[in-house]
Amino acid sequence: MKINTIYLQKTKDLIFYLDHKRRLVFVSILSLVLVLELSNLILNIFFSEKVNYQITQGSGASTIELFKDPFSSSLDSNANQILDYIKAPETNLSLKLFGVTSSDDKNFATIGVDNKDQKAYVPGDLIQDNVYLESIQKDFVTISRSGISESLSFDKSSVITGIELAETKKEKINFENWLSGQSVDDLLSFTPIIENGLLIGLEVSPGEDSRLYDELELIPGDILISINGMNISELNIEDNDSIESFLESKNALNFLIKRGEDQINLNFDVGKI
Repeated sequence: MKINTIYLQKTKDLIFYLDHKRRLVFVSILSLVLVLELSNLILNIFFSEKVNYQITQGSGASTIELFKDPFSSSLDSNANQILDYIKAPETNLSLKLFGVTSSDDKNFATIGVDNKDQKAYVPGDLIQDNVYLESIQKDFVTISRSGISESLSFDKSSVITGIELAETKKEKINFENWLSGQSVDDLLSFTPIIENGLLIGLEVSPGEDSRLYDELELIPGDILISINGMNISELNIEDNDSIESFLESKNALNFLIKRGEDQINLNFDVGKI
């Protein structure tokens, strides 16, 4: 009887021990599963927030740009940069672009129907009925014609003609007689260049007869700063005779031209051409 009691007690102890171990293993497994699930949840939350933050940050930048003050200088600058690469179709209006000028005060373009009808315009100015100047680029301007954008570019024909004459040399011209029979308006067109209120030079464009312009190998944007050593600032730009006197009375001319950042001497010997 005593043996049975001892055996029964040991059996109960064994059952209790096994049950305790079973519970401990179950709790351990359950704890491990909970830790893994919690870790996975934390990782998902962390990376999801990171992605959302990046998307929100990118969207926020776009939103700021979209709802930014439309009159801000940075947006104007970006718009001007875009215009450098976008050119509207060329206009069929009987207008000519004679020059573009940049100064600290403002930019303006010289536009007209012919050499005697040249005027300086700034963006927003009315050129003709329902035709406004929109923007100015280095080699063309954009005009608004009844609300539609069109381009007005420099006339390239005179430059092409000049290249052909220079290459072939088939036509020999008596420039001395030719010059004496023409006024300066017929040969060259001049647009005053003003910087900080001071005259610094004259932008040179071809006249109605472009042969002198071509012979000198001038290009759009060239600025004449002196003739035969006399600074342009010393000339009376309102009196063509002060410039024309050089073309009529001199056998040899020296033009000092500013082309971009460079200065170029152009010599024109009337008697040898």
